Amino acid sequence: MGKDAIFSLMAQISATFLTIVFVGFSFYLESIRQATDEVKKLVPSVEEATSSIVYVMVGYNLSTYGIALLLCLVFLAANQNFVYTIQISLFMITLWLLLFELVLRRPTVSRQIRSLEEGKPRLWYWIQARIWFVRASFLVSAIFILLDVFKNDMVFWGVVVNILVGITFSVMDWVVFRPRNVLFYTKSIRDLFDGIAKDLRVKLEDATNKYGDFKRELEKHPVSHSKLVAPFLHSMDEQYRLISTSPLLESTYSVLTEKPVVSMEEIVGYYLGYKMLMDGIINFLSKIQDAWSELDNFNFEQGRER
Repeated sequence: MGKDAIFSLMAQISATFLTIVFVGFSFYLESIRQATDEVKKLVPSVEEATSSIVYVMVGYNLSTYGIALLLCLVFLAANQNFVYTIQISLFMITLWLLLFELVLRRPTVSRQIRSLEEGKPRLWYWIQARIWFVRASFLVSAIFILLDVFKNDMVFWGVVVNILVGITFSVMDWVVFRPRNVLFYTKSIRDLFDGIAKDLRVKLEDATNKYGDFKRELEKHPVSHSKLVAPFLHSMDEQYRLISTSPLLESTYSVLTEKPVVSMEEIVGYYLGYKMLMDGIINFLSKIQDAWSELDNFNFEQGRER
């Protein structure tokens, strides 16, 4: 197989992957919309923090395949002695890079990238690696075109590397930017969790006071030492311990709200955790109320016997 056939095949492969990224991106955008709608059911005013970054990352991902495709086409065109091949290719590659560099300077994109640097440093490093790889790839490709070294095997390997890296980026993006990992600005949800945490503290304080009153009242009666009451008190003590020492009351809440961005997974997870904890406190209060009723009935029966 001659070089022309090889580069023609690789150009087709690059174009195919370009199409796949476009199609996959449309599905991914729908997933982001569904994830955002799910969070908005909890916090209508929530502000999403990754959409612009995702657009940029997809653009850079397309660039890796685009560079491979451009190198293949320039190689084929150069072999056919097309006029102005090198000049037009340099213009296209410079314009392409300039386009994404200008997009990176947009206030929305800059703001989201800064928030990732503070709240999700690993994701920020991944984005920086992406950006700098594409910049370097643009530079190397421009040098190849400028020096007209298309008969050199380095160009072939440059195409292969860009295709393989593009595939790697695509796979990693589906992991890193999965729908449940869509990020939101913490300040847009802080009021929700402030209110939930306050309600939990009030409910827990109410449960503590009522349980203390009940135990003091129970200790005044001989029934408190019976074999039937002891297991009940033990289970109540254990339930109260689990509720009062829940990390959701303090540490987990502070971890959630001290970061500039949080994921949908964290928001929904913590919300469900708070809801379960609140249900547990309400169940505990219901048990105390039932126990009070039983104690009142016992006192009433004792009074009738006298």
